[in-house]
Amino acid sequence: MIRPRGWLDYLQLSWWLMRRQGRSLLLATLLCILSLPLNATVARTLLPETLVQVLGLLLSIFLGFRYSQAYNRWWEARVLWGPPTYWLSHLPLRVPGCAEGDSR
Repeated sequence: MIRPRGWLDYLQLSWWLMRRQGRSLLLATLLCILSLPLNATVARTLLPETLVQVLGLLLSIFLGFRYSQAYNRWWEARVLWGPPTYWLSHLPLRVPGCAEGDSR
């Protein structure tokens, strides 16, 4: 793993990366720059406003249902684990009485 220790190491790493991947980085940068004017047109065509609103509504309903379901599972586990936890936490108070033969 590369661990730069100062700003000079960052410059050396950047220079090495540019030498090794310069063509790929340049091509990706040019494609991004060329696609900027098309972005707004393509976005309006492929994702109209009503579609985005409907997808947002569906996503909120879906996430709300999943949150409710997760909370119900947590509550059920709390109800199931509550009595054993209570009993085990009070076990040290009960053990001395049992050892002496004292019935409480």
